[in-house]
Amino acid sequence: MAHASRYESYHLDPKERVRVRAHFDADALERLLQHFPAEARPGILAQFLTPEQPIVPAGSGGHWAVISRITDPFLNGLLEDVWRPFWAEAPDTVVSDSISRIPGAEAERERRRRARDGKDD
Repeated sequence: MAHASRYESYHLDPKERVRVRAHFDADALERLLQHFPAEARPGILAQFLTPEQPIVPAGSGGHWAVISRITDPFLNGLLEDVWRPFWAEAPDTVVSDSISRIPGAEAERERRRRARDGKDD
C-alpha cells in the first residue's frame, strides 16, 4: 500500500520539541508528521504536546484525546514509534490488556513475552 509523501523539510521547532509529552518520542513524532501536509500537522501535533493552557478542568482526571491508530500500515508503524517511550515505563497490567488501543501494545506484549522466555532481541 502506498503511503503519504514525505516532507523532509518539516522539523519540530525547538519550542514545540520541548513541549512534547515525556512519554512520546519527539524524533519519531517529527518523522510521522513529515508524512502529513502542512495544514494537517498542527492538529495532530497538538495531541502530543503539553498544553500551554490547561485543557481540562482541575480535578477531572486530566485525560486528553490523542491519535491511537492510522489506517495506513506504514504510518501506523511510525505512530507506534512515537509511543515507544510510553511502553518502556508501562506496567505489565497495561501491557497485558488485550483490548488496548494504545499504539504498539501488541508489539510490546510480544517483546515482553520474548524477554520472559529468554529470547530477547
